[in-house]
This record gives sequence, structure tokens and C-alpha cells, in this order.
Amino acid sequence: MRKLAGDAADVMVEDVVRLMQRLASEHGPVDVLGQSLGAVLALAAATRTSNSVHALVLEDPAPADGDWGPGVKQPFMDEQITMLNAFEAADPSLRPALSPRWSPSEVQRCLQAKPFVDRRLMTSGHITPLGRLTDLIGTLEVPTLILVADPSHLDDILPPPSNPIVTVKKVTGAGHCIHRDEPDQFHHLLDGWLSRQPLPKE
Repeated sequence: MRKLAGDAADVMVEDVVRLMQRLASEHGPVDVLGQSLGAVLALAAATRTSNSVHALVLEDPAPADGDWGPGVKQPFMDEQITMLNAFEAADPSLRPALSPRWSPSEVQRCLQAKPFVDRRLMTSGHITPLGRLTDLIGTLEVPTLILVADPSHLDDILPPPSNPIVTVKKVTGAGHCIHRDEPDQFHHLLDGWLSRQPLPKE
């Protein structure tokens, strides 16, 4: 029997695989964008159903399970829980100051999402697919753009990709939520890269 925590990541990946396949069956190969945990799940899913994907964009993906060094992952997860609790406990009038570059509507949407974070899953330390990001990236068969923060948690674990269809771009001054911190740079890089990708085959 597999570990329950290990199953959680695989269930999420398979959900994304099925979604990609359904959309591709209706509309043809799709462009997929994922951020953080969503990015590494999209990456793992794209390696399982490459025919469903036209182009893949990964925004500061979370490390995969095999990327964490000994004794590093759990303290990081504990830190995230502490941050979540502090954010929720903050005086509402002070919360925008915690993310000064975000619009009030972005801050509000973030606050609305916080209660749905599964803290038990986070504290388990097993929320991402098994393996290493570099191994998953090496098996990709679809054009992929990886946007990373500056600095990024990926700086020590993501060397220049050996896969020729993978492009990595560091977004100057951006934090983990690149599309919120530096929207102009984000869209410039994203739109320019997508415009250079060949159209899906009919």
C-alpha cells in the first residue's frame, strides 16, 4: 500500500491529466499555465499526456519531492503555516501592507482563499510529485517556459535546462507570485514567448 501522503500528490496530478485530456478532446492541444504547486503539478501532468498540451508555462514552480535536502522541507512547510496564521490574524487594515505591490482586489482574493488551504496536507510535507524537477523537465516533449522569481527558491536546484524546448527566464524584482508582483514583465515575457510557438497541428 502506498503512503496516503504520496497518494495525495498523485491524485492531484491525475486530476490535471484528466482536465488536460478533456479540454484537448474538445478544443485541441491546450496552453497550460501553473504557479507554485500548480506549476509542478502541471509539469508532472504534461509528462503523462504530452499530446494534450500545446505549450506549458510554469511560474516559479514549487520544488518536487526529490529536490529537498535532508531536514529542509519540513522547516519550510512549518514556516509557511506560520505565515498563513500571521496573515489571517493581522488587522484587516494592515493586510494590504503585507503585499504592497498587489492591488486591493488581489489582496482580497488572496484572503478569501486562505481558509481553504489544507494545513494537514502542508504539514505532512508530501504535497508535490515524487522525483526531481530537473528529471521531470528533462522528459518534457512540449515547449515550456519557466518563469522564476528574483531571488527564487529554485536558484540552487534548477540548473540551466538541458532540454532544448525549455526556456528559463528570471523576472527581475519579482517574488513568488510573479504575475502579481511584476505584471508588466510577466505579460511581456509570456506573450512574446507564446507568439513564437508554432500553432497546434490539426
